[in-house]
Amino acid sequence: MQETNTNFSFLADGGECGDLIRSINWSETSLGPVDEWPQILKTTLGLILHTKFPMFLFWGPELICFYNDAYRPSLGYNGKHPAAMGQKGEECWPEIWDFIKPLIDNVLEKGQASWYEDQLLPIYRNGRLEDVYWTFSYSPVFDETGKAAGVFVTCNETTEKVKTLSRLEESRDELEFAIDAGELGTWDYNPVTNKFFGNARLKSWFGLPADAELDLTTALNAIAEKDRARVTQAIEQSLQKSSGGGYDVSYTIINPVTRQERFVRAKGKAFFNDTGDAYRLNGTVQDITDDSIARRQLVASESNFKAMVLQAPVAMCVLKGPKFIVEVANDPIYELWGKTAEQMLNKPLFDGLSEVKGQGLEELLIGVLTTGERFVANERPVALPRGDVMEIHYLNFVYAPFRNEDEIIGVIAVATDVTEQVLSSQKIQDAEERARLAMDAVEMGTYDLDFVTSGIITSPRFDQIFGLNVSSTHRDYVSVIHPEDLETRRIAHEVALKTGRLKYIARVIWPDNSIRWMRAVGKVIYDDNGTPLRLLGTAVDITESKQAEEELREINQRLELALEAGNLGSYELNIETGEIICNEQFKSDFGLKDREQFTFSDLINTVAPAFRERVRAAVGSAIKNKNSYNEEFQIICPDGSVHWIRASGKVRYTNEGKPALIIGVSFDITDHKNLQQQKDDFISIASHELKTPVTSIKAYTQVLERMLKQKGDEREAAMIAKMDAQVNRLTSLIGDLLDVTKINSGKLQFNDRVFAFNELVAEVIEELQRTTEKHVLINNVNYTGTVHADRDRIAQVITNLISNAIKYSPLPGNIIVSSISTENEVQLCVQDFGVGIPADKQELVFEQFYRVSGDKQHTFPGLGLGLYISSEILKRENGRIWVNSVEGKGSTFCFALPASPVTQA
Repeated sequence: MQETNTNFSFLADGGECGDLIRSINWSETSLGPVDEWPQILKTTLGLILHTKFPMFLFWGPELICFYNDAYRPSLGYNGKHPAAMGQKGEECWPEIWDFIKPLIDNVLEKGQASWYEDQLLPIYRNGRLEDVYWTFSYSPVFDETGKAAGVFVTCNETTEKVKTLSRLEESRDELEFAIDAGELGTWDYNPVTNKFFGNARLKSWFGLPADAELDLTTALNAIAEKDRARVTQAIEQSLQKSSGGGYDVSYTIINPVTRQERFVRAKGKAFFNDTGDAYRLNGTVQDITDDSIARRQLVASESNFKAMVLQAPVAMCVLKGPKFIVEVANDPIYELWGKTAEQMLNKPLFDGLSEVKGQGLEELLIGVLTTGERFVANERPVALPRGDVMEIHYLNFVYAPFRNEDEIIGVIAVATDVTEQVLSSQKIQDAEERARLAMDAVEMGTYDLDFVTSGIITSPRFDQIFGLNVSSTHRDYVSVIHPEDLETRRIAHEVALKTGRLKYIARVIWPDNSIRWMRAVGKVIYDDNGTPLRLLGTAVDITESKQAEEELREINQRLELALEAGNLGSYELNIETGEIICNEQFKSDFGLKDREQFTFSDLINTVAPAFRERVRAAVGSAIKNKNSYNEEFQIICPDGSVHWIRASGKVRYTNEGKPALIIGVSFDITDHKNLQQQKDDFISIASHELKTPVTSIKAYTQVLERMLKQKGDEREAAMIAKMDAQVNRLTSLIGDLLDVTKINSGKLQFNDRVFAFNELVAEVIEELQRTTEKHVLINNVNYTGTVHADRDRIAQVITNLISNAIKYSPLPGNIIVSSISTENEVQLCVQDFGVGIPADKQELVFEQFYRVSGDKQHTFPGLGLGLYISSEILKRENGRIWVNSVEGKGSTFCFALPASPVTQA
């Protein structure tokens, strides 16, 4: 059970962990109640809970655990949270206690802070033991005597950082291995400083000195003179932002020392800053001398092959290497790609045709290149660029391996666009599928009647609708139609032969003699001479809708009888137009019997001016809050007579959530109101008549009591004192009855002024404490501001709530009076630990003359007016009142008043 009457201000706005600390019953722990905690612990927890950096605290001899919301994610899910809050350190961290306990002891004994970075501390979280890395600091928290009473932990989980560094190191090792395995030279050029750096292999090939950085000119001097200008141009082009930064060129180098020639291929990538200037160009150099010799031998044969591809009547191309460089392609395939030769030739296929990435074509080409197995696709959808948009095309294509002796060096692609054929076929299939789905969705049966042969083809659902197990002859279907509906069917068929359209509704008699309703629709097919050949149609079972129509008709009839019997008016208000559709009783209720049509504005004009704004507000609130309204108000009929009306309504909304209609009823309650007024008049007169003799009796009683005490007749004086107490009770009951009549007639007087709220509460508590010896009234009101209201009436409300708390708490105990204040209002609550109120009765306690039913109504005296009077007083002071209660455990009655902008000095 949560502690009460404890100052939790240091936990305010402390997030989830602040709420968790507040929920723990610390009285049952070694720390004791929160209000007994040392100030340094509260201050430290306030600091921890209000920071966004992960923090933890070990406190006291048992090293009790505290932490904040920022630390909470490190505990994971299905792990230590929320049990860790308030747990002993050794119980919370058994898996790492051997490591952290000596660190904690060192801080507590020596008072010195410690620091650890990226420390592995496996912890149990997320349902398992995980390796977790931490960077953390342990610092002492000193108490008022200067002794270390706790350990303040600031920490940050660095698990992802450690893992990332580990993966980075592994990637660097893998890259160096790949470079060595591929016997590649690597280089890095800075265009800003014109400095060039290469690895040992590259410097060996180029005959360069071992200096860390060289001028680019020094490296270019090793390139054969015939290739030097081309290489320089390729470098300059790659340094232009518009080129994309790619660098790929083959050339000959001559080692200036050994004079050894090598044919190499250099590949690289330029990097650009935000202004588009290149700040780095790096890449690799591969010795392809042997490949160059072999390539020259293939030139002649490749020339003939290229000519064949270019002249092929179908789309065809050759893609070389793992990047599928477009080595040769003909015009049909450029047209299929939607690209030009300049955009595609001698470039990787998926660089020039980047739009088709992600459609699985790369994986298919890689499969052919690696396995050597041909791939054949039929009517495969592929999105291809057509201008600025992508269009789906259906292709038949073949990917076949392109071999050089036994080595697969590329892929030959042959494709045909079959989009038109596929789309035509799909349209037919789609139309058939839509028709089938539509008929299945509405459980529709289909039939095809041949007028020439009288043969009929039906679907299984059509047979079910007619109560037949299998398809039958045309005559069989006609025979099950209800005899009274055969004429309707005959006429419908005669009309269909003339108009081409068939439509009728008829009953069908099933084999079990049950009757079903069906709707038949059809279309007549004619030959060129206009002779009817076939009737294509559908049938739907509409039995349920027919039954629903009949049920709805009966419901409407019963509703009309109920409205008529109860003299209830019914209406339907169109919110957008204001038009009202209603019955005659509704018109009569509002004195509009002579009006054929009227609107909401006309209706409001009949409402007495004092009630119009309240009616408009009730309707507006119902529309805004999507609920119903129930109001009582006066109307003025055209003949000048005044009537009381009770009207209620509920808002109906469209499928889009827009308010459309208000549907409701009205009832003339004038007679009821008149009877109520007569009752109030009687109570008022009776109360006034009783007030004078009761006052006289009280005076005589007090005089008689004093006389008896003077004579020494203590026993008789005590009896007179009890009689005086009963007279006081009778006086209170008469006062309540007078207040009720004043409330109902609107004559309850209010003298509003600004007063100190806490002073009034203290006065009432002091006065009522004298009336009870069994209960202790505890004043926890901390609001020092003012309110603007009738001081005596508010005192009446407070007195009533405290008196009820005393009355309904038979056993001795505390009555707690407390307050909560906001910028706009002050709330006062009276809490008792008495009999409580059942949940289904709590809203009724504020009604006039309501008392708890059953045996309890004889246990606790009263008329049941106090709470009703209190609620009415608060309504007139723009306040509110409510109750929270658990039967058998007590009740808390609260009310709120607007706070005055003037505060107490």
